[in-house]
Order: sequence, then C-alpha cells, then structure tokens
Amino acid sequence: TMAWLKENGPVLVLNLGSICTLVGFTRSDVLELRTLSMSGSVSAVFYFVMQEPPLKLAAIFWSSICAAVNAFKIGKILEERKTDVVLQERDEAVFVEHFMPHGVTPKQFQLL
Repeated sequence: TMAWLKENGPVLVLNLGSICTLVGFTRSDVLELRTLSMSGSVSAVFYFVMQEPPLKLAAIFWSSICAAVNAFKIGKILEERKTDVVLQERDEAVFVEHFMPHGVTPKQFQLL
C-alpha cells in the first residue's frame, strides 16, 4: 500500500544502495565496481534527504562526494576504454602473454 511504501521507502532505497555497493565489491572490473559503488552513494543521499528533519548534512555531503569522485573516475575509465591502441607485433605478444592475464588493459600497457 502507499502508506507502507511512504513509511518504508527510504529504508528500501538505502538497502538497495547497500546491495549495489556490496555487489560492486565482488566485481573484478573497476568500471562495474565504481558504477555500483556510485549507485550505493546516490542511494544513501536519497535516504538521508527523505528522512524527517533535521537533515543529516554531513552524511549527505560525504555520500555526495563519494558519488562525485566515482562519477569522475567512471568518465576517465570510459574515455580510456574508447581510445584505440595500436601495438607493434612484439609489444602485443608481450602484452598478451604477461599483462593481459592480470587484467592490464591495452591502454594501461601502452602507458608503461
């Protein structure tokens, strides 16, 4: 019912965000980790904003900062991933054999 949802909505949002953060910590891809972590931070902001006064400004501030940092880093990751990398044959062989199995991206390898 609407009354139940209005009363429990903030807690549902917070729990959903906490689940996103938890699942993010299980991911090996840093983009997935940051996206899910940002979702958790945004959910926390919504939770604290939906609470009865007084507002928890410190919690809103820190959750917003975490979300903003993750958003910035997500943008950098996406920018890095869309850049084409051209490796010489010898460099590509070294990359594939020694770096790729450990999760190093071609762009990261190129920057070495």
